[in-house]
Amino acid sequence: MRSQTYRSLGVFSAWIIIAALVALAGCGGGGQASSIAPVINDKLFTPNYISSLDNLLHWNHLPMKVSFETPTNMAELGWSSSIFTNAADEWNQPGKRALVSVVPYGEPADAVVKFVNRSVFTGGTNATGIAHISYYENSLLITAANIEVCKDDPFRGTLSANDVQFTIAHEIGHALGIHGHSENTSDLMFNTFDSGKQYSPTLRDFNTIMSAYPTYFSSSLQSVKAAPISEAQGPIRTISIE
Repeated sequence: MRSQTYRSLGVFSAWIIIAALVALAGCGGGGQASSIAPVINDKLFTPNYISSLDNLLHWNHLPMKVSFETPTNMAELGWSSSIFTNAADEWNQPGKRALVSVVPYGEPADAVVKFVNRSVFTGGTNATGIAHISYYENSLLITAANIEVCKDDPFRGTLSANDVQFTIAHEIGHALGIHGHSENTSDLMFNTFDSGKQYSPTLRDFNTIMSAYPTYFSSSLQSVKAAPISEAQGPIRTISIE
């Protein structure tokens, strides 16, 4: 996720083949391990922007567990821990089954969010966040996700509380399985955002990610037990998405 006054979220993919055993060791696991169909039905939940994506990935369980490594200088940054939980909860629609749950840092988690200084941030010069996602190439099954949020705004010093909440919510969207960006400027997963403006997932955002988990959200589809993880689903690739 890149920052200007109007921020551009560039995408780059660093394809790395990793041994399956290593990826499994890095997977937090947990959650519901069945009823997740690997077949994507892009007509079930509409409108969506699946056609704009490189891929629509998925976990073999939901909700996805997220943990946050809390910065030691929260007061200095002007942030509060509620920013983190609010960002995660953006993806949980009232009346629908949860996509994301927050667990204490250090407990097993699927996605881990860390806050770093610009000097060690692995994203681009103007980026505010980046998600590193490992998944099986054949089945598109995610095994691990790590998110970096840069504490330093490229143009204004410290990243504002509003912009850090947006950055986290956007990167969680990638961690849930959105490999790419929307082409609609109003969507949370569009590739730019206007600094200071408040964003939430739109119907198109929700429909897109729900399409990765059709049996989780549609009682009209037969529940499909998640396939066991095996080397046949590999090799494993890691992508990095800003």
